[in-house]
Amino acid sequence: KEDEYKKVISKKEDEYKKVISKKEDEYKKVISKKEDEIRDLVRRMEYMARKLWGRMSEKRQTPDDPRQLKLDFEGMDLTDEEKRQIEEATKKVVESRKVKVKEHEKQLPVRKKLPENLRRVEEHIYPEGYIGHEGEWILFEATETSEHLEITAPDAYVRVTIRHKAMRKADNKIVTAPVKSEPLAKSYAGASVLTELTIGKYTDHLPFYRQIEMYKRLGIELKLPTIEAWFHGIADLMRPMYYRLQEYMLQLDYLQSDESTVPVINNEKHRTVKGYMWLIRAVMEPLVLFHYHEGSRGKEVALEFFKDFKGALGVDGYGVYDLLDTVMITGSSPVVRSII
Repeated sequence: KEDEYKKVISKKEDEYKKVISKKEDEYKKVISKKEDEIRDLVRRMEYMARKLWGRMSEKRQTPDDPRQLKLDFEGMDLTDEEKRQIEEATKKVVESRKVKVKEHEKQLPVRKKLPENLRRVEEHIYPEGYIGHEGEWILFEATETSEHLEITAPDAYVRVTIRHKAMRKADNKIVTAPVKSEPLAKSYAGASVLTELTIGKYTDHLPFYRQIEMYKRLGIELKLPTIEAWFHGIADLMRPMYYRLQEYMLQLDYLQSDESTVPVINNEKHRTVKGYMWLIRAVMEPLVLFHYHEGSRGKEVALEFFKDFKGALGVDGYGVYDLLDTVMITGSSPVVRSII
């Protein structure tokens, strides 16, 4: 009988294990489903948080937060004067939240005058039959004048530098005029061309290939490698100004810093990789500095760049800035707003 009992018990244990295993599978499916629902709800909450307090917060009116403390005067013994003051203050708060549009009378459109500093080219138009028969007409001094804005295509020309030779009679010495200093040595690019290329790329956002097409319309063939070589030469010429700007900004009392991704072409991997560029902005003066160090945003870059800075630095939550011992770290308002 003991063996029979063991067999019965073993059989029941197997049945219980099967039931428990089946229940565990069902519970796991339910838990997995609930976890997916929770993740979806969390994503929705994060989206609404960004919509209310993130970058899109300026586009809508955020509701009052019930967690904020409110001044409740109910149940207090207030005089009539105090009640009146509370009502006036409440009205002012409500009015301050409304968008005010300044009333104005509708005015007829007035054509804006063309700038006075522009060169004027006059064209004179005479009554029909006047030219060639001036003796038969009396020309009045009063005229009717109108102005129209015109523009001519860029005028490209070749500046030919001719260096003359001369012999001084006193000692019969032959002297040749010195070579004029040019921005780029052994290059036919003049200063005006280099300036236009740089302004076109960084101010007008015109890539070099578009500027090449623009020069083609003037009958000038420029190759992309040639322009890129000019650009590197321009960068070398501006390097002292860059270092002077960096030196000046690091002497200021307050700066803001952030890192931004920038696509970088890796010649070894033959593809585009993600690099980082450091952006440093002066708050009290309209100065901006871009710092690029092999595409890195590591702590070594920050420690080296800000090693001589002694002021306050407005940054986001990037932990590298906490390693700067001589700098007072402050948070930026957009980051604080998004966290809240």
